[in-house]
Amino acid sequence: MSDTQRVVQRTTNVVTRELAGEIVLVPITQTSADFQQVHLLNNTAAAVWEVLNEPRTLDALLSLLAEHYGASPETIADDVEELLVDLHTRGLVSWEPDYE
Repeated sequence: MSDTQRVVQRTTNVVTRELAGEIVLVPITQTSADFQQVHLLNNTAAAVWEVLNEPRTLDALLSLLAEHYGASPETIADDVEELLVDLHTRGLVSWEPDYE
């Protein structure tokens, strides 16, 4: 996903809830919530999810997270990209233009 101008966004078929201080993502199918696929986010993934409250370029996402963690965008880029690929595989985020 190395193109830093790709726009990353949450998919619309996910409900976000905070339960006991934890961020939980529940995919929604056409007829109901899919409780077999509930995702509990760790603190880092929750920070990424929060920054994705609106569509952002990867560049902007890295800049905001780097500022939050007091690191350079280059330092966190590989970990953030790995997380985004995982979230995409699970159908929780998408990016434009489409990444294969």
